[in-house]
Amino acid sequence: LDDQQVALFKQLANRRDVMIALMGNPYLLKNTCEVGSAIVTYEDDSLAEQAVARVLLRKEDARGTLPVTPCIDMQTEGNVLLASGKGSAQKLDELIKTDYTEDAGVINTAALDKLDMFMQRSIVDGAFPGCRVLAAKDGKVFYDKSFGYYDYTKKQAVTDNTLYDIASVTKVAATTLAVMRLYETGKLSLDKTIGDYLPMVKGTDKADLKIKDLLMHQAGLKSWIPFYKETLDEKGNLNPELYSTKADNQKWVEVAKSLYLRGDYIDTIWNKVLSSPLENKGKCVYSDLDFYFLAAIAEKITGQRIDKYVEEQFYKPLGLKNTTYNPLKKFKETDIAPTENDIFFRHQQIRGYVHDQGAAMLGGVAGHAGVFSTANDLAAIFQMLLNKGTYKGQRYFKKETVEKFTAYNSLISRKGLGFDKPKEDKDDGGPAV
Repeated sequence: LDDQQVALFKQLANRRDVMIALMGNPYLLKNTCEVGSAIVTYEDDSLAEQAVARVLLRKEDARGTLPVTPCIDMQTEGNVLLASGKGSAQKLDELIKTDYTEDAGVINTAALDKLDMFMQRSIVDGAFPGCRVLAAKDGKVFYDKSFGYYDYTKKQAVTDNTLYDIASVTKVAATTLAVMRLYETGKLSLDKTIGDYLPMVKGTDKADLKIKDLLMHQAGLKSWIPFYKETLDEKGNLNPELYSTKADNQKWVEVAKSLYLRGDYIDTIWNKVLSSPLENKGKCVYSDLDFYFLAAIAEKITGQRIDKYVEEQFYKPLGLKNTTYNPLKKFKETDIAPTENDIFFRHQQIRGYVHDQGAAMLGGVAGHAGVFSTANDLAAIFQMLLNKGTYKGQRYFKKETVEKFTAYNSLISRKGLGFDKPKEDKDDGGPAV
């Protein structure tokens, strides 16, 4: 600020009926330490302007304090986390009152402030329309906040109850859980092969692939197959012999709103999987096809479709009310964040239907994708695993089972059994911890 601007601020700061809204660096307050009240946003953008307006109009409380002290005599609580999400403030207060302090390396308020700004900046820049971030330590939530909107029209804001397509997290949140349960109960052996469980692979090169190698993505399978492309004509339009806008019987598979695929095409999908080459032998290659097989094996053993099995065995007992396959059977469309505007396959906005094309062609239920959930529900699943199999006093797995599946199990990669892991080098954060 130049001298004239500073002089104006100092003059205004002495008035009792003035509040300064500083849309930028909080250290500029050092020029107006006499001011009675101030709001600081760190950013000068539409999101920050709207937030300030909501506070000034008393439509929303200012839920945080400055993490810095630009004025020596400023009354502030110091490094308290800014604007924790709705419903998490009490938990946060409890956490701060324990030994979990910034000095202990658990709550880094400066980093969380940067996270706030990064999310807001990303939304303003159009990187994504909205999101939710939830973080917990030792079972206690210390950061939980929703940002932005469902899409770029900004007509519907993200809430704590917004459901998302969790995509490949399905591999862990559904299929791996099922495999762990079947292993623990002695119904599945990790050293047996696909051929020991699925008659359809007999006579193919998939028969001798081991279960444990599927879990570690080292069975040699292709990474994925774009099944949908062979159902399109040369111009990219849907083959009318395979698709319909109406389902006149139960044999049609719903792949999107008012769009159905002939149910017998699922056999074609499996034939393509079985005839695909083993092109990655001796290598670790992340593959959806591994989890096509694992889900099929779980279904063969249990006699239940994978969605029904995990719902009965895990989701309901865990108290998860917002985790499911095919969410439109249980929730309104407005409860679910849109995934994409599909201009290549289904030619419509995808909302409430699984984004993954292969999972969609299987009716929305697959081992590699298909689950929808909220941040709260996912946190419960992974907290149970972090607790070595227990959650709210209920045991879902033996400690030894969780430790076996989450340990390093491969000689050629960093993989666990169904879990990705950081490199064994202690200095590598990796994609997971």
